[in-house]
Amino acid sequence: MTGLFILWLACSPAQDSKQAPFVDPPPQMPAGEAVPQGPPKGEKNPPIPADNPAWEDDRPGFRSNFFFYGERSWADVKMRVAGHIAMVERDRARLAAISGDPDVASDIYAALAERLLALELGGADVAVGIRDRLVAAAQRDAALLRGISEGAIPEDLQQRSGVSGLRARLLHWSLNLAHRPDAEQTRAWVVAHGEVKTERADLKLDGFSDFDDRHKLRLRLFDAYLDAADPIGFNDPWGYWRADEIAFQLRALMMVAGMVAPLKGGKPAGVTGLPPMKAVRLWHRPSVVAAHLKRPGAPTGFTVDGLGSLPTGDSLIDVAGEPGPMAIGTLQRLGLDDEAHREWLRLEAAALNQALTIDPSTVAGRLQKTTAALDAHGHGSRYYNIKAARNAAVRQLAARRAFHAARDVLAMNRPLHHQDWACPNRDGILLAIEGRLLASAGDPEAGAVLAKARASAEDFLRQVQAAEQAGR
Repeated sequence: MTGLFILWLACSPAQDSKQAPFVDPPPQMPAGEAVPQGPPKGEKNPPIPADNPAWEDDRPGFRSNFFFYGERSWADVKMRVAGHIAMVERDRARLAAISGDPDVASDIYAALAERLLALELGGADVAVGIRDRLVAAAQRDAALLRGISEGAIPEDLQQRSGVSGLRARLLHWSLNLAHRPDAEQTRAWVVAHGEVKTERADLKLDGFSDFDDRHKLRLRLFDAYLDAADPIGFNDPWGYWRADEIAFQLRALMMVAGMVAPLKGGKPAGVTGLPPMKAVRLWHRPSVVAAHLKRPGAPTGFTVDGLGSLPTGDSLIDVAGEPGPMAIGTLQRLGLDDEAHREWLRLEAAALNQALTIDPSTVAGRLQKTTAALDAHGHGSRYYNIKAARNAAVRQLAARRAFHAARDVLAMNRPLHHQDWACPNRDGILLAIEGRLLASAGDPEAGAVLAKARASAEDFLRQVQAAEQAGR
């Protein structure tokens, strides 16, 4: 049973659309034992062994068994991919917005809401909860961008609680010169941020006791993320989305509030590298300020924990800020409780930091030495050590705005192999991260890569639907 249970810790991608899908039967169980339908309720994860027979299967393609993808149902698998699609479409909408076309951005958000509503999820509570939250946020952002285009933000958006309501009010002030606030109104607006709770112990990323509790945390994280997320520009955290992002976005909005009245276009204190604000569209200013504002807790260099912590299956979570809990489980071999391994990681972190400081473009080459040494161990769970090191490098480089160097590291994850195949839409995940990197760099290739990410996710969902209809 343990060998099968470990499958939940792997996570992987859809197959290349040019490859024929591999469809297999449910795993064979010992006589008298039923095929499991997902992690037992209340079950805690055992340590990940050095080797597992399940990892020896390196055949590419889709597996028609939701248990293989670490979930209790196809609805839960679709939930994960719905999150990927939402991340990709938000980035596509933001590309349109920053190019000066809020109508197109609004249309993308509206189409996203319709697509997610079309997902059949049965009665899976968590899956439906995530889907409905994503739909509501997409509908809200479609209305916000339409309001920007029309010159007035809808009143119901301005009256919302939380960060999204404050953002809507500020954007309305910015757009509608007839309602430009005076100094007293601006002070009142700044004070209003106190209504938003920023101390959120309930969003602690390791604040779960088992598989089911972890999904409850996922719901709370999506609520907070979708309220705070910027629907217009790219200023996302690199790494896990954490509760301090709420305060970060509020700080950016409050800085811009001081610029709204009297809209002199000055630069707020504490932010460097901003373009002249007079050249920035009024409704784009909060996004630009946030992109140049120092983020507390942002990656500042390679560390032992950063290089060696167990990665999540879905790299959008621990690399590109998709809301989600920390990885569940520990490594029996080359884990952070191994003092000799920690010392080796310390030396590797120092070497990588030197490369990062001298020339970020050399990090990928130096990282290859790190991953080659890990790969030489030969045991199956080294996959997670290698993945963790690569994820750390992408985070560090992106946080320093070395986006193309980060893309070079991300490319080291290909070709897909072994545990990759057990992660829903792994190919689409990597494309989504690549698209975010390019969009953040202002690279014109971003749109095409994000379109590929969406296509990969849809291809995976088609295979899920076929397996679900076949009763597998």
